[in-house]
Amino acid sequence: MRRERSLEDLKAEMARYERRDAFRWRCAEAAIALYAAFCLFVAPALLSHVEHWSYAAAFYFSVQAMLGIGFGALSVSTEAMKWLVTFQIVLGAFSVAFVIARVIAAAATRIERREPGWSGVHVGAGLVAALLAMMLFAGVQEGWGAATSVYFAVSAFQTSGLQTPTIHTRGAPGTAFAPVFIALVCMVGVPLWGFSIGKLVETLLRANDERTLRRSRMARERAAEAALRRISKGGGDSVDRTEFLELWLLGAGLMSEATLAHVEDEFALLRPAGGRVAVSDLRSRVTFL
Repeated sequence: MRRERSLEDLKAEMARYERRDAFRWRCAEAAIALYAAFCLFVAPALLSHVEHWSYAAAFYFSVQAMLGIGFGALSVSTEAMKWLVTFQIVLGAFSVAFVIARVIAAAATRIERREPGWSGVHVGAGLVAALLAMMLFAGVQEGWGAATSVYFAVSAFQTSGLQTPTIHTRGAPGTAFAPVFIALVCMVGVPLWGFSIGKLVETLLRANDERTLRRSRMARERAAEAALRRISKGGGDSVDRTEFLELWLLGAGLMSEATLAHVEDEFALLRPAGGRVAVSDLRSRVTFL
């Protein structure tokens, strides 16, 4: 015989699922934090030692591999470092996918709970500031024109890296600024670019959700009105408790008229005596109990 499940059992099971999901997200976040620490501290040291680059150039290259930008100014030559960079690129792709999934999941949760979204003004202001910083660097340090500077900044944050900056691998005086500056600004600009895409996705989801709600509300109103007309045609000028529940479920969108008709057919198949069915018969014949 099927064991009866109480409401407390269902709540406890739901809490277990929520704790498990939260633990998985925390593990993934911890793994990404360790990966970022490796790319920012360990990988630059290895690249600098093996490739004989300055630490600034190695830091720039490691950040580039972590974010998947690929400016093309530097390239490793040893087999060991090629394996290392491949490892960074692959894990970087998973990290970017994780961040995008978190952003979209958070946006969907806020929409479902009717919570306010992110402040697009703050995200947009940060992105514009990072773009201006990168464009100013390109104009002053590289001597590029406005079009090339914008091209460089946007392609960097979009991670295509179509414009290659000048990077010196030797530790000559004054050569450390460019790679470190580009790496740091990209570490800010690339996430902000991703958050901006997430904000756009959230805006589109909210717009679609509002359209769906309007259509659903109109459909619920039509269904409730049709049910009222059916009751009126039956000769009644009032509703009983069952009819009120039917109207409320239809109006709330929790049940369609087709589902209501199916439920009535299922109830008729139970052959209720005097309009009621014994609980023992329900437990033995109804699948969802």
